[in-house]
Amino acid sequence: VATPMEPGCRLLLATDEDPRCDREAYQQLNGKLMWAMLVTRPDICFAVGRLSQFNTDPTEQHWIAAKRVLRYLSGTKTAKIHYGQDGGGLLGYSDSDFAEDITRKSTSGCLFMLAGGAIAWTSKKQSLVAASTTEAEYIAYSEAAKEAAWLRQLCLDTQQADCLLQDESVWLGGDN
Repeated sequence: VATPMEPGCRLLLATDEDPRCDREAYQQLNGKLMWAMLVTRPDICFAVGRLSQFNTDPTEQHWIAAKRVLRYLSGTKTAKIHYGQDGGGLLGYSDSDFAEDITRKSTSGCLFMLAGGAIAWTSKKQSLVAASTTEAEYIAYSEAAKEAAWLRQLCLDTQQADCLLQDESVWLGGDN
């Protein structure tokens, strides 16, 4: 499949009528997906985070969504994170989805690249309910700015000034 989650997929909490799947098998699969996501696969970060919300009471719908991530990984097993020799400076991206979660909380995500390859990424539910798309984006930018400041300081502490941009600032790019 071309994407780790079906576009527009809304996973819901289990109801009494929903068929259940084996909880232990679901949790084991989620743990393995989480390991892949944490180590080398930022592209499945959002999907794994969403699937993990249903570890206590997974349904067949959740199991099917988790197996889709496996099919995606199988189709993209040659994908790699490439780092270039030319440096490239620290570059960050941030985005959010507005109230797509069952709790109406938005999800923030960010990705930081250095030398053309990803070095840090995250996707997590925001701690409060945003009142608008703009507010959800500001929350996401705030979280990304904290990570950018930490990465910038790490570059300075390790005397890797070449990982910073020429004016020694970190730029955050987004789609808005």
